[in-house]
Amino acid sequence: MQPLFALNIDPYSAYIEDEIRIAKLADKHGIDIISMQDHPYNGSFLDTWTFLVYLASITEKVHVMTNVANIPLRFPVILAKAASTLDVITKGRVELGIGAGGFWQGIESFGLERKTPKESFEAFKEALMILRLFFSIEKENEVVSFEGKFYKLRNAYLGPKPYHNIKIWIGGYGERMLKLTGELADGWTISLPYLPPKELPKKKKIIEEAAKKKGRDINQIRTNYNFGGMIFKDEEEKKRAIKN
Repeated sequence: MQPLFALNIDPYSAYIEDEIRIAKLADKHGIDIISMQDHPYNGSFLDTWTFLVYLASITEKVHVMTNVANIPLRFPVILAKAASTLDVITKGRVELGIGAGGFWQGIESFGLERKTPKESFEAFKEALMILRLFFSIEKENEVVSFEGKFYKLRNAYLGPKPYHNIKIWIGGYGERMLKLTGELADGWTISLPYLPPKELPKKKKIIEEAAKKKGRDINQIRTNYNFGGMIFKDEEEKKRAIKN
């Protein structure tokens, strides 16, 4: 597969115009994906999904992606319906990054009970399976049931069917999440501050071994590596920034 290039836009409410301008520039200049973190408990942030929908409406080619959706605060079947709906509207420009929710203090502040690491993983796996079920339906109003410990579907009428095969990217660093990525996901998303480049091969090996056990083509599982930096107009601007 050819590499993809993405821009991450943080949904700060104080910089809306700048964020809209960046999205339009990304669309104009051939960037593949606009992605956005999802931390609803941050009062300085706009709602990620609402903002992504708006950015999708003012662009034409660039894909939009959660980086990553906070599954404890995003009920999975509703998230699947929202993603499928936007995918139909945009004619296939939706990617879905999902995570188990790394900041439980914030999640608890919104009224949810804290889960143990084991419970959190189990709930996340069930959510992933529901997303897969939804995205794989053959027609609208397909009746689906799912019986899990944390999530259930009981003769649920699912739809709309996504416009294209929505890719699911898992954000995670632990062994269980890496194995799950190899078994069921289309991509793995991590960030430089939490995983330096020298540790990438060891982590990717876990994903690849899990994929092989499931008979999957490891070359079809992408890696999304988030890293930040600054772009300077010239060396003088760079020197001034470093000095200050």
